Amino acid sequence: LSVAAVAGQNFGAGKATRVRNTFVTAAVLSTFATVVIAIAVGTGAGPLMALFTDVPAVTEVGAEYLRIASIAFMATGVSLVSTSMFQSMGNTVSPLVTSAVRIVGGLVPAMILSRTAEFGLTSVWWSLVVSTYLQLILNLIWLRRELKRKLV
Repeated sequence: LSVAAVAGQNFGAGKATRVRNTFVTAAVLSTFATVVIAIAVGTGAGPLMALFTDVPAVTEVGAEYLRIASIAFMATGVSLVSTSMFQSMGNTVSPLVTSAVRIVGGLVPAMILSRTAEFGLTSVWWSLVVSTYLQLILNLIWLRRELKRKLV
């Protein structure tokens, strides 16, 4: 993403408004693009999977995965933008922590659910979607704090 370079140059130049505008513009563009892609992937999951296999059971499972995973596309896109913003201001710890939260937050519930009768692949996929949105929320909260603190 060019967000880190653009925001970083403006951060270094003390242009607080431009740094904030870089985030807003990139987040809006990312949201628009990922929502469009999510709709395309979610609605065309079956035909998309059919490009890779002609085994109906595999196509069905893959299509279900794509439908569920596409729900997290927007959160992933905006998280990448916010990560770039942190990097532009010299903060690499916050995105590292939120990435760890996403990984642990997706795996721990899946491991717990694996001990129940209702457990299935979709349990893992939904757990990962929820943890991706958790990462987004943490990124946005911490980025807001970072912007207030560093852009006076």
